[in-house]
Amino acid sequence: MTILGTISLWLALLLATWGTLVGFVGHRLGRAALLESARRAALALSVVLGVSIVSLLAALFRADFNVAYVAEHASRTLPGPYLAAALDAGWAGKLLVGAFFFSLSAALRPSIAALGLLALAGIALLAGNPFARLPTTPLDGRGLDPALLNVGFIVGPALVLLGYAALATGAARLADWWIARGDPGATSAAAWWTLAAWALVSAGAAVVLWWAYGLEARGPGRWDVTDTGVVPLWLTLTALLGGLGIRRRRAIAVSRRRGAFVASAGLLLVGLAALMSRFDTEQQLRLKPGESASFRSRLGLEYDLTHVGVSRFETTDRFVTAATLDVRRSNGPVGLVISEQRQYFDAFGRPLRDPITKAGVLRGSVEDLRVVLLDQAAATEEAVYRVRTKPLMWCAWLGAGLMIVGGLVALVPART
Repeated sequence: MTILGTISLWLALLLATWGTLVGFVGHRLGRAALLESARRAALALSVVLGVSIVSLLAALFRADFNVAYVAEHASRTLPGPYLAAALDAGWAGKLLVGAFFFSLSAALRPSIAALGLLALAGIALLAGNPFARLPTTPLDGRGLDPALLNVGFIVGPALVLLGYAALATGAARLADWWIARGDPGATSAAAWWTLAAWALVSAGAAVVLWWAYGLEARGPGRWDVTDTGVVPLWLTLTALLGGLGIRRRRAIAVSRRRGAFVASAGLLLVGLAALMSRFDTEQQLRLKPGESASFRSRLGLEYDLTHVGVSRFETTDRFVTAATLDVRRSNGPVGLVISEQRQYFDAFGRPLRDPITKAGVLRGSVEDLRVVLLDQAAATEEAVYRVRTKPLMWCAWLGAGLMIVGGLVALVPART
């Protein structure tokens, strides 16, 4: 399958290059036969890139650790759904999947610029061939980063990747407008593709930020919403979309006013959450089992924290140390909050990458209480916690949702 995958990458590069050249010449000379050849090249390109993805997935599910990409991002103990997610774990896999979705849009409406971008993607893929083989086959792979073993990693990055593909499609439509010297539908198509990119990136960023809120430590190379430039891209697209609105009917003006009102309310909520972050309260506590400590936030809420104890258990792929706090406020008990340190192992019992720490979060209408286990003593079950309050975090989540909804309402024409 890896040989088939490599061959399909070469074919993708040849098809994209051919389609770009004959499409450009066809537009310049007005030759319908050349334009039809470019259209067929775009259709074939989607097929061969699909074959490449299937080949790489087959290598992942067959645990072919002689393939460098599989050895780097998979292991024998990795659950099935995350084997598919490993396809998006490395830059070569991201580029391959993104090129495939990008090629689908190029196939639906052949684009000279899109085929040109895909030719560049083919060169990059061959330079960092995801089907490259190792001189020796390891007994097991390094596995997926444990910090990414969450459904948010499957959903969030996939949405962001689709957003990048949609953004590239919008840019290709604008390039086609220049090549075709005034295609009347090119700018309209670019606006809608940009809208799609903004919606997908917004949803993906929200999913990843929600998931990362409960994760304390991320080492080098771990997927983070800020590592991929998602937030700057989202803010840039939000600013640009105001000028890319499509003015076909007066009904859009009403829709835009309504959307602007909803988005403005969301922006105010996000700004309020950002302002209240200046009132975060943080404290480090060292507690023995049964020992309690008081904690007062800057908003005046009193917390009584009792260390219940430390528990340890082992499963087939990880060793978990969990520390539990019983939380009470002045108005009564709040509940238990648990923070975990997890060390994952491969099929041979060897540590798999770095351990991760999952924070315990108690969400509230006034403030969230976030607890992180920093250290623990195996003999005495003494634990060291970092306790932090984050005021009005629900405003940030609600505000982000309102901004997304408001933007969609503003840019989608209302029915008359």
